[in-house]
Amino acid sequence: RFPLTRWANDQLVSFQNFNRFAEAIKIYDPDMIISVHPLCQNLPLKVLRSLGSSGIRREIPFVTVITDLGGAHPTWFDKEADKIFLASEAVFQLACKIGVQLPRIHNYGLPIRPQFWSKQPTKYDFRKRINVDVDLPAVLVIGGGDGVGKLEEIAMKIYEKLSAENKMNGLKSQVFVMCGKNTKVKKNLETFFSQNKHLGNGVVSLKAVGFVENVNEWMGSSDVLVTKAGPGTIAEATVLGLPIMLSSYLPGQEEGNVSFVVDGGFGAYSTDMDVISQTVCEWLKNAELREEMSKKSLAAGRPMATCQIAREIGDMLFEAKVAEQNNIENLVA
Repeated sequence: RFPLTRWANDQLVSFQNFNRFAEAIKIYDPDMIISVHPLCQNLPLKVLRSLGSSGIRREIPFVTVITDLGGAHPTWFDKEADKIFLASEAVFQLACKIGVQLPRIHNYGLPIRPQFWSKQPTKYDFRKRINVDVDLPAVLVIGGGDGVGKLEEIAMKIYEKLSAENKMNGLKSQVFVMCGKNTKVKKNLETFFSQNKHLGNGVVSLKAVGFVENVNEWMGSSDVLVTKAGPGTIAEATVLGLPIMLSSYLPGQEEGNVSFVVDGGFGAYSTDMDVISQTVCEWLKNAELREEMSKKSLAAGRPMATCQIAREIGDMLFEAKVAEQNNIENLVA
C-alpha cells in the first residue's frame, strides 16, 4: 500500500531487532515459529535465511495466524510463510491479491476462547446461571477487558432511551454492562442506576459487572450486543448469533471489522449516542428482525477455528519432526 514507507519500516525494525531475533532462535532452537503480530513476518524470516546455508532458509516451519477479522495490513503477509491462517473472505482475497500461494492460505476463522467452542446452552439456561430475568429482552454493553470506549455514557444513554420507549410501548427490558477492570465505571453505573430507578420505573433494569471469566454466559443471555469493533468480541458474538451494534473502531486496525458486521447483515455502526440507543431500542422491540440478524450472525460464526488451527499446526509440526528424523536416519545409513 505504501511500499517506500513499508521498506523504511522494515529496515528500521531489522536494524533494531535482527540480532535479538537471531539470538533467541539460537538459544531456544524452536521446532516451529508462530507469528500472531503484523510486524513479525519479514524480520523472523530474514533471520531464518541468515541462519541457513547459501541464503536458503533454515528449516524451521514458520506460521502466521492473522488476528484481524474484516481486513488486514499487508505486513501480515509474507510469501515465505509456510502457512497463513486467516479469518474471513475479505482477508483471503487480500492474501491472494498480494500473491500468497493458495496452498499456504487457510481460512478457518479467528481463534476464540475455549468457552465458545462447544455447543452452547439455551438462553434460558444461560440466564439461570447468571441470575437475571429469564424472559425479558436484554442488551449487553461491552467495553473490553479495560472497560473503555465511552462505555459509561453509552450504557446510561441506552438505559434512558429504553426507559422512555418501554413506558410508551408497554414493554420491559434489561441492560447488562461488562465494565472489565474499570471499577470506576462500574461504581458510577451502579450509582446512576440507584439514583435513576424512577426513570425505569420497573420497565428497565441495569446490571453492571466487573471483569468476568464467563463472557459466553453474559453474551448467551443477551439479545443484542453493543461493543467497539474488536475482532475477538465480534467473532465470539457470531458464535452465539448476536446482532451487533458497533460504537467505535481503531482506525486502520479495526476498520475492516465494521464492514464485516454491517455488510454481513447482522449489525450496524455509529458513534452517535442517540443513534446507538435508538437502534438498540428498535432491535429489542422487533423480535422478527432480531431473528433474521441472528441467523446471519450465526452463519458468520466459526466456533471450531481455534481447534482447526491448532490441529493443522500440530500435524505440520509432527510432519516436520518425522522428516527431520528420516534425514538423520538416512545420514547414519
